[in-house]
Amino acid sequence: MTNTEKMIASIADFCIMLGRRGKYSKEETFGLFGDATVSELYDAICSRAEPVYAYSTDGDLAMSVMYRSAKLFPQNATLLWRQPTLSVDITELATNRYIELWLLDDMKLAVVSCLQTVYGDEDTYITEYREYKGDQWPMTEPLPDLIDFLDRLESLIPDEFDPNETVVYEG
Repeated sequence: MTNTEKMIASIADFCIMLGRRGKYSKEETFGLFGDATVSELYDAICSRAEPVYAYSTDGDLAMSVMYRSAKLFPQNATLLWRQPTLSVDITELATNRYIELWLLDDMKLAVVSCLQTVYGDEDTYITEYREYKGDQWPMTEPLPDLIDFLDRLESLIPDEFDPNETVVYEG
């Protein structure tokens, strides 16, 4: 099975699960995928792949430390979905807990919990702690809406092919 086929299988299985929860039939779920081609989605996902760290800090403040802990996964991953489950915002400090869905380089899904603290305007200093929850969506976490999830996938694809910006990956 090629990586493109693995990507399709992983995303399709997840969408079918979302569709069932949203009372969509399998046919209706596949009908909602839109006009995005698989190769464009694969290229977009591959170009966004990055290392994911269990803990990281970033900042623009003087003397702020940029830090990366051990990698959460032994491979790069692309963030497909992120949904806040808790938000606390006071003056210059905001703390949010997110549930995230990542697609690993081997085209398997990974569900992650992320606690993010942001200090200052325009993300002056950010800390993020992530914990791997498994490859199945936890029953205790809110599910993404199928339509919103598919819109997010489509938003990963550039509107136009730009030979100076777009990298084509062999899948």
